[in-house]
Amino acid sequence: MVGEQVAQWYPYDIKRDDPLVMAREEKERLSKLEMLKRRGKGPPKKGQGRHDPAVSGGGATGACLTLLRVASTVMPTSRRTM
Repeated sequence: MVGEQVAQWYPYDIKRDDPLVMAREEKERLSKLEMLKRRGKGPPKKGQGRHDPAVSGGGATGACLTLLRVASTVMPTSRRTM
């Protein structure tokens, strides 16, 4: 009963039934996506996200190696205990 009352609270969205409105919104979405891709800000291609080892540097081991490199450049050799 609670779900029905919540559904009745919100008015019916009539633009979801109009195919012209849906087509215009889809066209706007595609043009925005095309503009973002031209600027290099679009979504990555399939398999090239942040979990891809080739892109992220090998996961946790890449992060650890980066920390070791930073620590070795910051700390003098006499004080390093690694």
